[in-house]
Amino acid sequence: MQIRRKIELAFGVILCLLLLTAGQGLWMFIHTKSALGELRQAFSDVLLLDDLKVLIYRQAKEIPDYLTGHDPDAKEEFRSYAAQIAMRFHESDRLAGTPVQARYLGDLRRAYAAHARLADRIFRAYDSKQYRRALGLMEHDVENIALPALDQAVASLHRALYASSFERVMAQAQSFERTAQMVSLLAVLTTFGAGLLIFLWLSRGLVRPINALVEATREVGQGNLDIQGLPVSRDEIGELASAFSGMVQRIKHFQTQIVETEQMASIGATAVAVAHGLRNPLASVRALAQVALVEHESFPAVNESLHEIIAEVDRLNARISHLLTFAVPARLHPVSADLNDVIERVVADFQQIKPQQVVFALHLDPGLPSVQLDTVHMKEVLREIVLNALEAMPDGGDVRVATKRGEGPEGRPILILEVADTGRGIAVEALPHVFEPFYTTRADGTGLGLSIVRRLVEQQGGTVAVESHPGAGACVRLTFPLHEPGERM
Repeated sequence: MQIRRKIELAFGVILCLLLLTAGQGLWMFIHTKSALGELRQAFSDVLLLDDLKVLIYRQAKEIPDYLTGHDPDAKEEFRSYAAQIAMRFHESDRLAGTPVQARYLGDLRRAYAAHARLADRIFRAYDSKQYRRALGLMEHDVENIALPALDQAVASLHRALYASSFERVMAQAQSFERTAQMVSLLAVLTTFGAGLLIFLWLSRGLVRPINALVEATREVGQGNLDIQGLPVSRDEIGELASAFSGMVQRIKHFQTQIVETEQMASIGATAVAVAHGLRNPLASVRALAQVALVEHESFPAVNESLHEIIAEVDRLNARISHLLTFAVPARLHPVSADLNDVIERVVADFQQIKPQQVVFALHLDPGLPSVQLDTVHMKEVLREIVLNALEAMPDGGDVRVATKRGEGPEGRPILILEVADTGRGIAVEALPHVFEPFYTTRADGTGLGLSIVRRLVEQQGGTVAVESHPGAGACVRLTFPLHEPGERM
């Protein structure tokens, strides 16, 4: 995951926490609004009851107004109030929220019904000219019985409403308080846990890899190129670590090349001195041996010894040339060449001198394009490889030479050349050292053949590798870059 994605994910988690906090605030607002609604409902119930009480008392006031004649329409107004009171009683059905409230509301209804019946008796008595009886009923029953009963019923219902409303509001407040505490605690724990996880995740994904890179940089700065523990990931830090590792590997390669160059310079100076000190005496020995051959032509035994002397001198000269070729860097003159043609020429030379038991098999891709090579040194490379193959098959065998196209690093096209034999193969412990200078497993070998091959191939931009299994032969694999038309080399 890229660093940008990690930061976006961390920001997303933080945004979720903010949304959680906002949700908590919204939840608290909703519950607070609900509690306020309960309070408003309680006040509305009390106001309804007070309005009912006021209407009943106003209705009761119409009785003396009717009896005293102050208001001839008092009886009709009494009935109008009765309709309003009936409507208020209908609305007050919601006040029976608890059994206690229902009982007190029933008491109020019964008290008002008794009051209404008493008022009806008073009106009938007054209308039938029983003024004294009507006045007595009003003064005794209405003022001393009916209205006090209504007052007591209203007061009881008031107390029940207040108690019920208070209990509901307090219960909701306590529930809200408990839930708010739990939600707040959960929000705090969630925020802390998420923050800790984000910190650990970012620390593991960013801080630790960066610290590892810083430590690796210090190690490289102190000259230690065997670094380990570089971060491995698919983000930019992983790419940086991979590039850093590649840079360190290139530094190690350059250091190795510098050491080898210094060694080669020392070997070159020694080789030139040795060649200069040996070639002149060897030339004299060879010349004297040839003169002796002419002078003692009639002595076969002497001639045989002289021929052996000349052969050994030639062998020493060949080894000196080998050493000089390895010690002194070759000057290349690359040209556009057909690698298949170079291979066919070298194999043709070997077919003239090869043992009878050796069979060459060519599998050359006819569609290969031309490649930039120094043909002279390329022939030398092929001769060294084929000679090694022949020496590995003293009893004969097959030598297979093949060319083909392939893909190199980053998918770039390459040309592949393989030379395989069916000889005794290379020992497992010797395989890692075959390209090292002066490393050989043969008593009469110089250990420079494959070293020269590697140098000449790498000077031409190629690579060389050897695969082998003891008893199953060996395969030398060379690769060279193929350049598209118009591409700079």
